[in-house]
Parts: sequence; structure tokens; C-alpha cells
Amino acid sequence: MTPTPLQAAVKLWLSAYRVELILFAVSFAIFAGFSSQRFLRQSAAPHFVYQAKAWLDGRLDLDPQVLPNLEDWACVRELNGEKHRCEGQVLPTDKWYVSFPSFPAVVMLPFVALHGYQFNDTSFGVFFGASRWRCSTRGSDSCSSARQRPHRRREHRARGRARLRHAVLLLRHSR
Repeated sequence: MTPTPLQAAVKLWLSAYRVELILFAVSFAIFAGFSSQRFLRQSAAPHFVYQAKAWLDGRLDLDPQVLPNLEDWACVRELNGEKHRCEGQVLPTDKWYVSFPSFPAVVMLPFVALHGYQFNDTSFGVFFGASRWRCSTRGSDSCSSARQRPHRRREHRARGRARLRHAVLLLRHSR
């Protein structure tokens, strides 16, 4: 039985990225193992989930009523028209923010839109941490490609483009 063009294209892709897929699977298993039972539940301080949810609700600040604690968040208080760090007792007019760079919250937006505050940021972090191997093994400009010699990066790109063209041709001829 001859494989369909889609099966042939998938097989070509799998063979082209065999090493990366193995590294991903191994690192995913290691990271998930080290995260232990936390892999199955949300972290104790899901900052980026709360930030993404606030954005989806049309806010930059966080709703203090839903924060799991008030220890690890940036609090801003407005006094006489000037903004200051909160000191003393919490006031209802205080604004709460995530004090970390917001890119993880941007990436989590679609998942938080689906799952709300219950989104599991731990397994999300394990997945993206394991996917970092993709960047370090193939010469990608957006990743750390300095590890490969320049002629090796060109060879990898040329081989990848040739395999992709071959897969596209297979798909076109199947129709």
C-alpha cells in the first residue's frame, strides 16, 4: 500500500526533525518529572494568568478580589494626584499590577481566554521550556544560533528548504 501524499509529507517532516523531537520528548519528560505533582496543577503564584485575564477584562491593573495573596504583586496608590508605592494598610483604591515583564502573559492570552483563572501555568511552562531545544539545535536567528558554525547553519537551512519544497510538490501532485 502506497502512502498518501500527506503521510509522505509527515514522514519527511518527522525525519527532518527527528533529533529535535527526541530532545523535546526527553527534556519534556525531565522537566515534568522535576515539577512532580505541580505539573498537574496551577503554580502557587500564577502572575501571568492573572495579567492575561485582566487584559481580557479590559484592564491593566488586576482585580485585588481574586489575587491569591497580596505578597508578590506591585501595588500603586495615588496620593494628591501622584502615584506612590503602597505602604501600610491596603486601601480599596489601590491598584495592583504584575511586577514582571509581560511577554508570558501575551503568549498565555488564548489559553486564559478558554480556561480563565484555572489555566495551568506550570504545564505550560514545562512545555515551552522543553521546546527551547528546538532553538538550540537548529540555527534560528531568533534563538541562540551562535553554537553552530556558519557553514553548518547554511547546510541545515538548505536541507530544510529542499525537504519542504519536496513535501509541497508531493502535496500538489496528489490533487
